[in-house]
Amino acid sequence: MRQRSRLLDLPGTERRTANPNSLTGRVERALGWPGVGVVGFIGAGTVFAVLGVLAWWTHLPWVFPSLAPTVVLMFETPLRPQASPRNAVIGHLVGIAVGYGLLAAFGLTTAGPITQVGVTIPRIIAAALAVATTTLLLNSMAVPHPPASSSTLVVSLGLLHRPPQLAVMIAAVLIATGMCWLGNTLSGVAAPTWSPHPPPATEDPGRHEPEPHAQ
Repeated sequence: MRQRSRLLDLPGTERRTANPNSLTGRVERALGWPGVGVVGFIGAGTVFAVLGVLAWWTHLPWVFPSLAPTVVLMFETPLRPQASPRNAVIGHLVGIAVGYGLLAAFGLTTAGPITQVGVTIPRIIAAALAVATTTLLLNSMAVPHPPASSSTLVVSLGLLHRPPQLAVMIAAVLIATGMCWLGNTLSGVAAPTWSPHPPPATEDPGRHEPEPHAQ
């Protein structure tokens, strides 16, 4: 009972669904937080099964670490602005571009991944600047998406850094984002199509209700 009450007491922007009569809403009302886990299990498992088959079939990196937190975020709390398709797509695009730009700036585009060539000072600086710059840009653009910092790290460490690999990363982000939106929508979640939903109107903190007269 405690888990169920904790789930229902969350504000609308934190809940997975705003419609308690939807399929996922019924599961989550019945099971509480484990219900959110069930929905995430099905959704994330489906997305990565599809991308995994693509990776197996094409021998290209359709699955990479920074995609996992994006998928989980979009299934667990799709009403959060950080989980909107806009933030996810722009976030990863910026992260990938920044990571590759810093590889080029430090002459590392032809170097092997850090797991093969080891840690060097230019690599450390490139990776640190990549994460810091991605964070700065996304927040300055008002499109924060924390998993994008992992994408920029994947690129700046040379784990995936060749242009064909970067193109596959972008395509994987688009496919995963689309599948998450479709899964949420089909299960009755009012997830945003692109930009986050506007925040609910709140009462002006400067306004105060008149105090009742003492009897």
